[in-house]
Amino acid sequence: MNCLNCGQKNREEARFCDGCGSRLQHDAFDPAGELYIGREKELRMVLQALDDAAAGHGRILLISGEPGIGKTSTAGIAAELAKGKSFSCHWGHCYDGSGAPPYWPWMQLLRSWLESCSDDVLHTYPPERLGRISELVSEIHRRFPDLPLPESSAGDDVARFKLFDAITGIWTKEAQSEPLLLVIDDLHWADIPSLKLLEFFSREVSSRPLVLLITYRDTEIGRDHPVSSTLGDLSRRPGLLRLQLKGLNLLESSQFMAIVSGSSLPTTMVTNIHDRTEGNPLYLSEMARYLHKEKQTALFNVGADSEEPGPLPLGIKEVISRRLMQLSPECNAFLDMAAVIGRRFKLLLLHELLPESLKTQQKKLLGEALEAHILQAAQDTGSYQFSHALIRDALYEDLEEEERLELHRQIAERLEQAHQQQPMQYVIPLAYHAFAALPLTDTGQVLNWVTAAGKRAAELLAFEDASRYFKQALSLTEGQSASELQQQLYRQLGLSLLNAGENLQALAAFRGAADMAEQLAMHEAFAEAAISFEEASWRIGIPGHKAVEILRKAETYLGNSDERLRIQLLSALTRALIFVGQLEESRQVNAEAEMLARKHNDAASLVFVLLSGLAARWGPERLASRLSAAREAMQLAQQQGDKLRLVDLAGWYMFDLMEAGDHDAALQAFEMQTRLAQSLHQPYWLYVGALFKTTMALFHGQLQESERLAVRAAEIGEQLTGQDTAGVFGLQIFNLRREQGRLAEIEPVLTQFLKHAPKENTWRPGLAILYTELGRLDEARIEFDALAEDDFAVIPRDALWPGCLTYLSEVCVQLDDKARAAQLYEYLLPHDGYNIVVGAFTACHGAAARLIGMLATTLERWEDAERHFTSAIASNKKQGAAPWLAHSYYEYARMYLLRLQEGDQEQAQTLLDQAQAMTHQLEMKGLDRRIHALKQQLESHSQKQCYPSNLTRREVEVLQLVSQGKSNREIAEVLFRSENTVANHIRHILEKTETANRAEAVAFALRNGLAEV
Repeated sequence: MNCLNCGQKNREEARFCDGCGSRLQHDAFDPAGELYIGREKELRMVLQALDDAAAGHGRILLISGEPGIGKTSTAGIAAELAKGKSFSCHWGHCYDGSGAPPYWPWMQLLRSWLESCSDDVLHTYPPERLGRISELVSEIHRRFPDLPLPESSAGDDVARFKLFDAITGIWTKEAQSEPLLLVIDDLHWADIPSLKLLEFFSREVSSRPLVLLITYRDTEIGRDHPVSSTLGDLSRRPGLLRLQLKGLNLLESSQFMAIVSGSSLPTTMVTNIHDRTEGNPLYLSEMARYLHKEKQTALFNVGADSEEPGPLPLGIKEVISRRLMQLSPECNAFLDMAAVIGRRFKLLLLHELLPESLKTQQKKLLGEALEAHILQAAQDTGSYQFSHALIRDALYEDLEEEERLELHRQIAERLEQAHQQQPMQYVIPLAYHAFAALPLTDTGQVLNWVTAAGKRAAELLAFEDASRYFKQALSLTEGQSASELQQQLYRQLGLSLLNAGENLQALAAFRGAADMAEQLAMHEAFAEAAISFEEASWRIGIPGHKAVEILRKAETYLGNSDERLRIQLLSALTRALIFVGQLEESRQVNAEAEMLARKHNDAASLVFVLLSGLAARWGPERLASRLSAAREAMQLAQQQGDKLRLVDLAGWYMFDLMEAGDHDAALQAFEMQTRLAQSLHQPYWLYVGALFKTTMALFHGQLQESERLAVRAAEIGEQLTGQDTAGVFGLQIFNLRREQGRLAEIEPVLTQFLKHAPKENTWRPGLAILYTELGRLDEARIEFDALAEDDFAVIPRDALWPGCLTYLSEVCVQLDDKARAAQLYEYLLPHDGYNIVVGAFTACHGAAARLIGMLATTLERWEDAERHFTSAIASNKKQGAAPWLAHSYYEYARMYLLRLQEGDQEQAQTLLDQAQAMTHQLEMKGLDRRIHALKQQLESHSQKQCYPSNLTRREVEVLQLVSQGKSNREIAEVLFRSENTVANHIRHILEKTETANRAEAVAFALRNGLAEV
């Protein structure tokens, strides 16, 4: 099996690549098996250690982390990789409990070795050495009953040295015959004799083809733990490597849980579970299995919007309980109260809650919790936090409800006093505890606090938290008649959800705000809600019809009462009209809004006005004005410090710069957009940035990187509700597979999709191009004819229109459809000098001049074709668009072979050689096959006899039709040419054949076998 990442060929049964450590993409993957996601960096270190050891430079690998983090799994994958590199692998596990004999992990290692050794091999070892280790593994005596026993007792220091030396000698000799991997798992449970043997043996590792891999829980090793001393000893050994495993990130956790549970989970739920588990694979798998078994998804969706944690699966509770049982009862009581405060707490606040019996022991109890790694010091002085969120959750969940409510109430009282002195600092924790203490706290006062907390969280760009507090506030107003406060809460909730990437929920919130404003006759508030509704609509690609309806109603309500709000309303209407295809009306509305903004010298509104017009991206004739508008708006936004508008502007600006072919400026805009999106926590624009990176990787010919980035972008997009990530991912993979020559893999998926969605005409050009690539021209013709009806009217003139033009033009050329080529030529001509950019930078097909040149070739406008291809080559070369440069070389060569004037064959050969060198380097197998076919055609041409009198192929075709007695008009109809063009051909024929008229030309044709009698 070949690795998709590095191309390394691996064993069919291997799950991880021997070359780079990436997980291999098998056709089937057992979700019940061992999962290993998100450890690429660690696997690279393991691979390097194995390679070093194979070269004779031994390594000691220390893999540490908390329970369930994946230490043993990592060791298991290391063993699998080692076997792929012809290592001999042996395991030893330490035992958690009493009754295990001394040297238990070493006994297991030796037994594993014995099982792999024949008696003949064992006879090569000195009898004294085998006799020594027979004290640990009696199996040796069963195989060699006459083996002499050692003279001294096992308790003697000299005897122990000889035992250590014998065991070390076994492994060093074993490593001489083949590289060796020894794994000691769970060292934190090792007995002291085993640790001493480890210290002894470790001195011999660095000079042998040997890897000693050790796993242990760093959370269970305090200063007085015996393993601490051994780790200190190992740290002085040459070749030591440390791998401290951390939790999986959000995307990795989402993948992990989807495999365990057998299906994708809602974004909010995954985020909630990831936050609680901190990506610990054991906890994630327990959560996923619990959800799958108990069908408790609703509880976890609630948990996503609440500080109150959802239920913990029994498996997680058991893991945590084992750790807490090692603490004193007083320490557990101390931690119970800390858990009510939260994951992080101030020691001073906790001290006020403690009963007197615990206050006097506070220092001791804190030290006990720190030593056990249950608590750890936080960054701010006097604060501490639970080392893992689930520990806090487990403690909190086990408290009686009455005790919890009372503690929340007491905390809220103390925070209220602090809030009076520092309201901004304490409003969020005060709101949390007051709400959690209901009904012991006053509902009206709690409503004020949670509303203030939501506003404060939004100011801090913590939009998810803000959404939670605004939802809590709305829940406190349930059953009440509509009020201005409720209307404001709905809009604030919508804004928070929008900024958090929860677009569908944001739409519902804005619709609620609009309905309530209309009910209360709050006309300005209705307009604000309508503007926000449109903002949420376009982000998830919803057609703007509903937004137009609401905005028109708002326009009627508002009248001319608030000029600034009217400007914003017209701006939103501009964009909504764009997304229903009413471009001319949108421009009129935008012009009115701009006039009002400039008239009132309203810079903030002008930014919004200019931004709204940028969405009409599929009009190349207005590209210059869009770029100018973006630059002006960005300058104004920077002056006002409006970063939220600036990130939007930078996103649209980088699209237009790339369309303009200003490659370097587009990359600079992308860097600005990414930096702003990260600092402002804007998920939507982070997703768009990921799409940009994917497209640019393919644009530069980095095919494997483009696929990796496409997957990454889709994973980011899945975190946004309502986003069409599947369609965008499908288009990016379609373009990639085409360059790889693998479109046949996509046909079943695409045809099945169109079977169930027959009206998806924006995808049908892709099916037509697929048929042409596979050589099924009759099927391509059926699709193309259906799409070409009524001047291609079935295809929407939206952001995907340029991409459709690309596919349609290429199909048209392959079908040699001259009539449609003329139509498509006129459609594409406004794009001349620019790149073809599709959607929100879903794809970029390089210079449009290449496609225009192809259509000109079909139309036999040779001079135009040469001009366009020359332009395409220069543009693509300047931008580093390697794939499109190769395509341009190929199409230019094809034009020369169709024209076949003097010197054209030589030009075609040169261009094909250049194109083929690039396709080999970039692994563009689709184009490479076409180049090979054209080269064969070129060779065939060069072997043919030239036409007499240096006539061209086209001139011979005309002469043959003249010989059939056809008029200029009839010839023009047959060849899809103009009568004027035919007349020019006849003139050239008469000049070259030195004939005076058509009759003499026919005689020339008959004499030279160019026509039949």
